[in-house]
Amino acid sequence: MSSDRFGLEAGVDRQLEDTEDSRARLRWGPLAKIYRENDTSAFKKRKVIKPDGSIDWIVLRPEFRQLLADLANGVIDGVIFYDLDRLVRQPRDLEDLVDIVEYVKRPVTGATGGRMNLINDSDRHMARMM
Repeated sequence: MSSDRFGLEAGVDRQLEDTEDSRARLRWGPLAKIYRENDTSAFKKRKVIKPDGSIDWIVLRPEFRQLLADLANGVIDGVIFYDLDRLVRQPRDLEDLVDIVEYVKRPVTGATGGRMNLINDSDRHMARMM
């Protein structure tokens, strides 16, 4: 999402409308949880010191990390995302998500474009290329 200086979340609301359309098309039940990361930079990395003392530079995304935990722990049954570049911001985000999807076998599907679903091998391969 682009900068939202006034906190209106208009872009997020438009994405949510498309996601809701996909939910209805897929005949999924109501959305259990919505993970909003409005006005979060895709590129602004922060220095993080790991428990072992090593340093990493990452984009801090607490809502995305909560989504991963909820998917892994069965709090949610699947994920509908607006577009892949809205869901993952760097390759490590995608790989963390793929690890969970391969383990829990729950759908993670896009609302736009080709409507990829990361539960499928071919769609995971395409996501990695993108």
